[in-house]
Amino acid sequence: MRRIRTSPAWAKLRTRLPVFAVLLVIVALTGLTAATMDSGRFSPDGEENIRLSFYLWTAGSFSEDGREPSYLREPLGIFVTAAHMALLTDIPESATTEKLIRDSHYRKQILWVNLYYLVGLLLAVWWLSWLLTRSHVVGALAIIGTGLFSTVQYHSGNLLTESLAALTLALACASMVWLVQTKRLRAAVLAGVMLGVLALTKAAALYVALVAIPVLAVSTDLFGLLPRRAALTVLAVTALSFAITVTPWMTRNYLQFGDFAIAQRGGVVLYTRALKDNMSREEYWGTFYAYAPVPLRKHVFESLLGFRAQDLKPGGRYGRLVRYPPGEPQVVMAGDVEDAVSYFGKAWAMKVRLSKQMAAAGLPQSEVDRVLQERAMDMIKAAPGRHLATTVPFAWRGLWSFAGDTLLGVGANLVAFVTLLAFPFIAIWRRRAEWFAFSLLAVGMFWFHALFTHFIPRYSEPLVPLAVLSVLVLVHALFVRLKERRSSTRI
Repeated sequence: MRRIRTSPAWAKLRTRLPVFAVLLVIVALTGLTAATMDSGRFSPDGEENIRLSFYLWTAGSFSEDGREPSYLREPLGIFVTAAHMALLTDIPESATTEKLIRDSHYRKQILWVNLYYLVGLLLAVWWLSWLLTRSHVVGALAIIGTGLFSTVQYHSGNLLTESLAALTLALACASMVWLVQTKRLRAAVLAGVMLGVLALTKAAALYVALVAIPVLAVSTDLFGLLPRRAALTVLAVTALSFAITVTPWMTRNYLQFGDFAIAQRGGVVLYTRALKDNMSREEYWGTFYAYAPVPLRKHVFESLLGFRAQDLKPGGRYGRLVRYPPGEPQVVMAGDVEDAVSYFGKAWAMKVRLSKQMAAAGLPQSEVDRVLQERAMDMIKAAPGRHLATTVPFAWRGLWSFAGDTLLGVGANLVAFVTLLAFPFIAIWRRRAEWFAFSLLAVGMFWFHALFTHFIPRYSEPLVPLAVLSVLVLVHALFVRLKERRSSTRI
């Protein structure tokens, strides 16, 4: 039989069709998000971001009121939103922040900034999947999985940092994979810069990067990719690029507030975590019920293990684990630590009390964060074993970032995150350096939050695209291996 020749034009089109298909998926997901974007009320965190962004644009100052400088939050998202307001909205500079927060027309315009992050995230996931598998099919599935399971779309109706963090985390992971694959110094520069960009989006990444950079450099030696001297060069270049990216902002904060840090709010989060180290034994086991997704509570904890819904209500056995019980927000705003019921409420009431005390003494509000951090560290150092023990239920809590309201969602969430957390060990076992580089940062972020925060599920939302991709990468590797075995058997 005579072979039909394929024209060069058709061959070129066949290679480009998968790319067009993936781009079509990205356009469809973005369009769906834009069409269903909710312009309802912002959360308190979203309102803070609005104020900081507006005053950065109109007053030229990173400030909560347009007068006093601040470092309440990480800067990158604020700068992007400020530029978006200035260039791509019809918001007048004479508007007030309350007008922006309450007016649905202005809110919707501001929220379009989330679409930048969504498009960027989907492209970053595509690049990362290509680096790991060289398969556009995996890339398309990863993009669809991100759209289905990632709550980036949910937060398109709010102005939080999780959407931007998901993007910068995916880019940082991709740059680290590119570094171990190419072993070029320019890849080390990019990895350092992207780690810095991530830290300027989520301050927790600063501490994770300080561990991840040397571990990544050592891994290039241990996996046999580079000789030791070259690995040290990679370490130096990556670390220097990282330092150059984050140091200017941290220096600004040191000169203005005496704090060489990226953002201010770490103190109250760490203090909340330290307070919860003192939970009772009964509360400790109750955390696994209280912090489980609703379907798991009903079908496992209540049906099989005898837990009761009323245990989570005020006065119940686990009532102190629940945020915002009835009446507590008013107690917190008064700084009434003693009458606050929940651990969360007591921590925030202490913050309010200290804030009032600092204001009365004429001291800067940055002192509140410093005092809370000191108290939290004293509590942790006094009982380090207890702190490590409570890391387990907080890891459990952070695991459930996209479980939803069905057991199917719970199963998908569990499989994805267990796979991601196991990935560095699978990479070591299979001697896959790029897998190790891909998962190092995400796993580091997860355990940092489990150790040093109260790990509400929102903190792990930026990890969801990577968790979904880790499952697809593993399935793809198994498929390739089975295909190779079949080919060898036929031969």
